[in-house]
Amino acid sequence: MAIYIMLYALAGLAGLFCLALAGASVYAFRLAFVRRKEPGGEPREEDWEQPARDRERWSGKQAFLAREDIEDVSLRAADGTTLKGWYLPAKEPSDVLVISVHGYRCEGVGEFSCFVDFYHEDRKVNYFLPDLRAHGRSGGRLISFGAKEAPDILAWMDYFIERLGQSCKIALHGISMGASTAVLAAARATQPQLKLLIADCGYTDAYEQCVDSMKGELGFAFTPLVWITAAAFRLRLGVSLRKDTDCLAAVKALKLPALFLHGAQDDFVKTEMGLRLHEACASPSKALLLVEGAGHDMSWYVGRPLYEAKLREWMERFVAPGEAFFTNL
Repeated sequence: MAIYIMLYALAGLAGLFCLALAGASVYAFRLAFVRRKEPGGEPREEDWEQPARDRERWSGKQAFLAREDIEDVSLRAADGTTLKGWYLPAKEPSDVLVISVHGYRCEGVGEFSCFVDFYHEDRKVNYFLPDLRAHGRSGGRLISFGAKEAPDILAWMDYFIERLGQSCKIALHGISMGASTAVLAAARATQPQLKLLIADCGYTDAYEQCVDSMKGELGFAFTPLVWITAAAFRLRLGVSLRKDTDCLAAVKALKLPALFLHGAQDDFVKTEMGLRLHEACASPSKALLLVEGAGHDMSWYVGRPLYEAKLREWMERFVAPGEAFFTNL
């Protein structure tokens, strides 16, 4: 009799464990992959992760949106999702376009308005800041960590090739999830107009990044929770959290010139991920810049002169060689 009681107790505990695990996976899925309601108005400084950086981004965003020369552009993705972005045409005719791809739970103008002076004002090129699906002004409810965002970037490239002409030259510059999205897009791109990839603090794949993030939050990786959440990801989005966001596999097939940047003290998307991406990259023209003292998404703010000098060098080499691209140096 006692053994049956013990078995029933164990079965009950197992059932409770499974229920708890299922509930935790639902919570984890919503936390990681479901779009959040975006607050309106001016953000509170106490909510900023990096006050100096975020204050500069906020003021840069307001200055950008106040411009009279920006264009609100949109297109419809293959699955019907409405995609939005801000386009800033060059002051003088230019066939060079920089597409800046923002990171997780950010927006184009919020993360990249700080680069307007570099790319548009001083370098005199066309500048485009898209909002990825489920971010900013774009439609969509679920974030796919590059799996569906990369084809969206390719669609934007086609849009601007048609608009600027077949002779245009494009550089992709991504940060964090945007960097990994740019890597995936560059690996899939068939457009010869794409000349340069710039990937700042990108992850190797979303599955590994989720495991690392869990370790950071809990102090350990509870693998069954990641497995179930990844299964829910595939069920809901129709793509794999590992295979369809595999940037290591993508860079192994990459022939495009590729500049990797990473904060040397990045403890969110580990610096080691940037090292691995650079090492695995098959491009004959590749480089890695580690910015000392920089954490996640802080390389430009900590090492701006070095960062911009590297951008300048690679843009001149591969996007606009011999042109009046750097007349204001």
